[in-house]
Amino acid sequence: MTRITMFGSACLLAAVTGCTDPGPGDAAAPDEAQVAQDATVTGMAISGTQLLRDGAVFVPRGFNMIGALTPAWCNQGSGVQARTHYGTTELTAAINTWHANTIRLQVSQRGLEDPTLTADQRAAYLSAIHTDVSLARGLGLVVILSMQDQSIGCGPVHLLPSQQTVDAWNVLAPSFASSPYVMFELFNEPQNTDSAAAWEQWRIGGTTPITTADNLGDAPVGFQTLVNTVRAAGAKNVVLADGALHAEHFDGLASHLLTEQTGGHGIGYAFHPYYYTPGTTYWQNSWGYLAATRFIIATEWDYQSDDCGTTAQSLAPAFLTWLEGKHIGMTAHAFDVLGTQVADWSWTPTQCGTASGGSGADLKAWFTHLAGG
Repeated sequence: MTRITMFGSACLLAAVTGCTDPGPGDAAAPDEAQVAQDATVTGMAISGTQLLRDGAVFVPRGFNMIGALTPAWCNQGSGVQARTHYGTTELTAAINTWHANTIRLQVSQRGLEDPTLTADQRAAYLSAIHTDVSLARGLGLVVILSMQDQSIGCGPVHLLPSQQTVDAWNVLAPSFASSPYVMFELFNEPQNTDSAAAWEQWRIGGTTPITTADNLGDAPVGFQTLVNTVRAAGAKNVVLADGALHAEHFDGLASHLLTEQTGGHGIGYAFHPYYYTPGTTYWQNSWGYLAATRFIIATEWDYQSDDCGTTAQSLAPAFLTWLEGKHIGMTAHAFDVLGTQVADWSWTPTQCGTASGGSGADLKAWFTHLAGG
């Protein structure tokens, strides 16, 4: 069992005023403290199947935040509401009460590089992302920036990355190239299937099986192009690539893995295991097999009130234990969306059998366990 010890509230108070190293979850348990792989790398790096922070094994635990996904000009209610709650109080609750060490900030590719927006609008949005990241980093959190073409960010929802995704990374990657505790998730929830042809298109792009017309009139771009774009921009940051079918599957991916560039700090693979009720054989075949050779992470997960009393609720503790056994971390969905992990703006866990059912209580108990609590 991998454990990451937490640092106390006194260090958290110091972190607000600039004591950012170590941050929450940075101090490793004794069995991890001697890990020295890639110890010369400052910040986040992947070594084999492990994610390292400053050379020590680091298992992410934390949350999605959708507030950063909605630019000021985008009037999407849930995103606007989430943004109003983002701040020190929210992040401190995630750290102190839920034992989070990582947050995943979803960001809008349209907001970064839509030519129909003014240059001032795009610059203001990039500045807002920097403000959000700086606040999280000031509290010692590791940050994942996840590129999204989702409705909450006023995106049209391309099935696969497009040239706009490349253009957005050409803005975002150099802007955070000197932030080694920030990781990049290249494109949220691609919609390719898990056939060999679909994986090859996911990898290198092209116009089949998903056509340009399918992709809203924009030629699909491969994830390898996104990796190359980030590296050409001078960013060595760890990058994460989402799996097939809305990031639900890695089936078949092992024959279509991405290639790292010299000097890059590693490529990991992200999945969203919302559908986990088939059980352990399905978990292993869909995701777990890849953990034997690559670093993988669950960057979204929850169950909600309509799952109470079903297999999703009853199997959740076993699923979280399975993730722990594979040393797979998680950024759960979400700390700023009511009815998922949190019931209210005091960040009370959702829990079946209460007025606000959901996975929050299971997740909080798991994070507390991982933190040694």
